Amino acid sequence: MSDMGRRYRHVRSSLMDRMPKPGDLISAFSVQPGRCFRMIYSDMLQATHCYEPPVWKGSWKDVKGRTWYVEACQKQEPKVSTR
Repeated sequence: MSDMGRRYRHVRSSLMDRMPKPGDLISAFSVQPGRCFRMIYSDMLQATHCYEPPVWKGSWKDVKGRTWYVEACQKQEPKVSTR
């Protein structure tokens, strides 16, 4: 059979604007007692917890609308909107 009749799909790659740097925020999170829930890139560009100690405790909603009880450092503290 000839390859001339095959149809191929074009693959679109989503290129990043730049390579992540250590300390950059990752879109993932992990809830563990005594740790900031935000995940950042480590020196080896692997996911790890934020290094700062948590100073804030409270409820936080993820992008799907699920509510989590989390702890966060001062830098990663969720922005709370008041109505």
